[in-house]
Amino acid sequence: MRCLDSVLRQTFEDFEVIVIDDGSTDGTSALCNAYSNKDTRIKVIRQTNQGANVSRSIGLKRSQGKYVLQIDADDWLEPNMLERMHAEAIANDADMVICDFAEHLSDKVIEYKQCPPQSLSSDVILRGIINGSVKGVVWNKLIRRSLFAQYNVVFPSNIIWLEDVYVNAQLLLHPLKISYVSQPLYHYDRTANPQSITMDKHPKWNKTANGIVKHFRELLEPTAYWPLWVEKELPWIAYLCLYYHSFNADKYNSEFHYLIDFHVKDVNRLVALALKNYGCANFIIRARRLVLRMLHH
Repeated sequence: MRCLDSVLRQTFEDFEVIVIDDGSTDGTSALCNAYSNKDTRIKVIRQTNQGANVSRSIGLKRSQGKYVLQIDADDWLEPNMLERMHAEAIANDADMVICDFAEHLSDKVIEYKQCPPQSLSSDVILRGIINGSVKGVVWNKLIRRSLFAQYNVVFPSNIIWLEDVYVNAQLLLHPLKISYVSQPLYHYDRTANPQSITMDKHPKWNKTANGIVKHFRELLEPTAYWPLWVEKELPWIAYLCLYYHSFNADKYNSEFHYLIDFHVKDVNRLVALALKNYGCANFIIRARRLVLRMLHH
């Protein structure tokens, strides 16, 4: 496995690896056994399929290190990632260390700079995550493990989209000491997961829509970040919920009336229509989807 091989090649060697076998049926279990037999730093936990958030929560509870790094199975690390991130954390007594990363597509590799050194307050980083200038993932962030318990950070099982943003937001609502390594140490393989939720393929969107709007509303509405969330994130969530008919009219208006209340600009016209006449907007969306299906056939 490319991921585990990259971990075992780290120049920093004092670490443990918690591998969560989340109900695999393809031989992954035997492969994990082979790795754990080869290296005692690897501990394997097997469970029935419960999703990424439950897996991360279990892995966090079983970990013992001062810092944690959560890695997706399709990705890999630069050999000096742990050394560079840990050294930065120790030198600055940091609660969170962020690094740049490389995104691998089928035909190109894109390197992403995350944040300038002068902008490392929790407030600036959280605002950056919400407005899209900072990637809201967990895998390029080394985090002090004790903070998850200290701030009661949870991994909701009913969110399968924006779950990393939710975890980061729970942490960054507090005054963390943050450091930054200006080097692409993490490799994100975007080609390895063709089942990700997109506008064309959305097998699980309606299962996560209610969790997304509920959890982020409860977390951010009492804070100064709520208007920014409404402006930057809520419009496209509202569009997806309309496109896939996730809610009925009452629920839709209950969750997305903030777009009107805050006078958000550049809201999709169908979303604006749905907030006034949900039935009409829903009819147009359904007709559009029908036409698209006919054209593709």
